[in-house]
Parts: sequence; structure tokens; C-alpha cells
Amino acid sequence: MGECDRMEACQLPAKFVPGMIVMSRSGHDRGRLYVVIEAEKENYLLLSDGKKRTLINAKRKNVKHVQAVGTAISSQELAEALRRETCERERDTFIRHVIRAWEETCATGTQD
Repeated sequence: MGECDRMEACQLPAKFVPGMIVMSRSGHDRGRLYVVIEAEKENYLLLSDGKKRTLINAKRKNVKHVQAVGTAISSQELAEALRRETCERERDTFIRHVIRAWEETCATGTQD
């Protein structure tokens, strides 16, 4: 692979970005919705649902085991909202509201 090929491979857009809603495809949590908090190297994501998997106890999951289902909030809006909330409980509540709002827009058929 030439130098140019390596440069192009590094510049490919990431599939999973913070603020995206994903569904677990395998494991004991199959079918559960999460918000992507961070995309780690080596194909892993940090996921939170605000209930069982709080921001402090975020789930680390392989990208092969999740399916992207939509984008609920931009990564900039997510970072700003999490920075704005003062305590962990409020941040987890915000994550739950993001997931619930996405589910409601999906149910009414107004999702992009």
C-alpha cells in the first residue's frame, strides 16, 4: 500500500460518532438502545443508556456487536449538554431523555 493509500484510509469518516443511537445486537443486553458517548480506538465504543449503564459505568462494546439506528443529537450538542449538567444524575437523566425522544420520533415516523 502506497503512502497515498494510507492517507486516504486514515481520512475515512467514522461510522459511529458521539450522539448516535445504537442497538445492541449480541450479548445479554441484546435489543437495548444506547447513546454513543465516545468512539475508542480498536473498534470499541463507550455506550450509556442512563439507567443500567450510567456515564460513570459506561458499557464498552465492540462495534461488531452494535447496530446504528439513528442520530439523536450531534456530538457537539452532546458534549455541551454533558458539560452544562452539574451532577452525574442530571447527565444520566439527559441521556434517558435523548433516548426517549428518539424513540418517540421513531414511533411517530418523523425521523430523518
